[in-house]
Amino acid sequence: MSAFRAAFVTVRLTLGYVVKTYNSTVVSKLTCSQLCSYREMSSFGEYFRHRASSFVKEDSCVKALLLPERVAHGELPHTQLRKSPHGLLYCNLGEGVSVEDRGVAVVDPKSKEILQFNEKPAKQDWEDVKEVTYTKYGIPIPADRTSKSWGDLACPMFYILRGTTVPMVERFVAENAVHGATGLGCGKLIEYLCAQSKFYGMRLPSAFSMIGTKADLGDYRALDESFRTSALSRSTTFDDLGRVVTKAHARVGLMGNPSDGYFGKTLGLSLENFWATVTLEASKTLRLVPNPLYDPSEFGSLGSLYEIGKREGYQGGMRLLMATCKKFSEFCTENGIALANRNFKVSYDTNIPRQVGLAGSSAIVTALFKALMAFYGLNETDIPLAMQPSFVLSVEMGELGINAGLQDRVVQVYEGLTYMDFEESFMKENGHGKYERLPKTMIENLPLFLAYENDPSDSGKIHSTVRQRWNDGEVAVRKAMAEFGKITDLAVAAMKEKDAGTLMELMDKNFSCRRNLFGDECLGKTNLKMIDIGKSCGAAVKFCGSGGAVVGLCKREKLGELRDNYEQNGFIFTELQAHFPAPIVEQNPGLSVAFLDGIEMGEDLPAGLGSPGKTC
Repeated sequence: MSAFRAAFVTVRLTLGYVVKTYNSTVVSKLTCSQLCSYREMSSFGEYFRHRASSFVKEDSCVKALLLPERVAHGELPHTQLRKSPHGLLYCNLGEGVSVEDRGVAVVDPKSKEILQFNEKPAKQDWEDVKEVTYTKYGIPIPADRTSKSWGDLACPMFYILRGTTVPMVERFVAENAVHGATGLGCGKLIEYLCAQSKFYGMRLPSAFSMIGTKADLGDYRALDESFRTSALSRSTTFDDLGRVVTKAHARVGLMGNPSDGYFGKTLGLSLENFWATVTLEASKTLRLVPNPLYDPSEFGSLGSLYEIGKREGYQGGMRLLMATCKKFSEFCTENGIALANRNFKVSYDTNIPRQVGLAGSSAIVTALFKALMAFYGLNETDIPLAMQPSFVLSVEMGELGINAGLQDRVVQVYEGLTYMDFEESFMKENGHGKYERLPKTMIENLPLFLAYENDPSDSGKIHSTVRQRWNDGEVAVRKAMAEFGKITDLAVAAMKEKDAGTLMELMDKNFSCRRNLFGDECLGKTNLKMIDIGKSCGAAVKFCGSGGAVVGLCKREKLGELRDNYEQNGFIFTELQAHFPAPIVEQNPGLSVAFLDGIEMGEDLPAGLGSPGKTC
């Protein structure tokens, strides 16, 4: 029998006993005993209501067939699971566990429909079934059969079924009783039902795991004892992960921008100089904590309010926190990811200069997104790395109406030196571009610098007609965006060859192409002045982003002269320090997720309950 790890409630179903559903009574003839999380019921129900809304009639009523005859340590919440199709949970098959010991499924990666379910199939038979199913439904089959995308998905014994299923259960029993006990069972029932009706799945976070199928009586006794401890008066599982701190760095567009919003190619670099941090702490209620500098509500005087408003603007980080949390909940619901029912207090801080095109807003969103993933036990298996920048962009564009491209979010998620290809057909088919982390050696010893406005009150307000001209199909705009892509590819080649001279020429060409496309009036006098100062000292200079800051490359002996010239003209100058993701610096063997540099986690687990992700 399978079980989730400690922190879940015991659910018993016995054939011949009366099993209650939400609106009717069903006499079951199956027997099972297991542990099942009821903390996820609300998000589970919300997901299935969402999935079913397009094809289930209004008067349809959902029944949870596998509800407990007896629930230890509490009652199941009375979630209104209306308008829902059949549903089941799934997660990655644990290491050392065979498909021959589990119910396994093939899940449509987009719709989350269960395309195939088999109960404890022979290993080779299941490989054949997967290949046929992938081919039938047009799911790409990976060349590497050991990759995560080809991994097996196990289904723990918890299902949501419609009340109309009852006659099918009776028919199943009648057809299979002749085979004795081997022909019956919950898994065999689901296999039978999946062949005849729609099922949708909801992924359990990767940090969850189930007790091994080979567990003996001692394992179950130890698990049962863990529920009897005083720790049950406290919250459990990820609720015991008390604190998560994440960091996202500022970025510069080294080459190709602004073509990321026009199916072009870009090269970006994350900065060690500036960053945003987010701290998540478990709490009884969900709290968004204002930053005293960026979200002030009390001032020393009217003059103080004026100065802060002039410098920081009127839109602080609170809207970013709320929009990210709202979108994260929505994203997980729509993509079938179960989240534990727990709350947190979230705060943020940042030293990224505001309104100068260094991706300060997206850094806060990215850092919070990383924190939420860690807090709820998710990793790249649950939300693939390539899809994460698209989530961040959806918060800013979809929720807040911030006009932006993918480049900033890709660099902040991937970190380091990142090559991005936003080719149109690939983007439309996959929902993301082709992203590649490039080695640190390509950027080492390059004397890059950054200069930005000290008072950027008008930056970020540059208006242009380029977007409309692109939408209208103007040939000049289309050619310019293609040219940005060519420049980016040439820049990557130059960096691989350590050819700084060619790289400088390409940076100048990138800016010239942008200037010709947008025009001086759109670029603004202050931005052009920063370009001219750099060029006067023999540097190659271009915009970091939308305006307000420039990135440049020069001979090392020119850095002092550049600093003096920029500072004499009222700009801020700094030598650029590249940030690259560190190798794994801490990996708790009890955790199924690896925590990288920039993510700190604190936990305080009650005795007997083990670590998150560890089998009981």
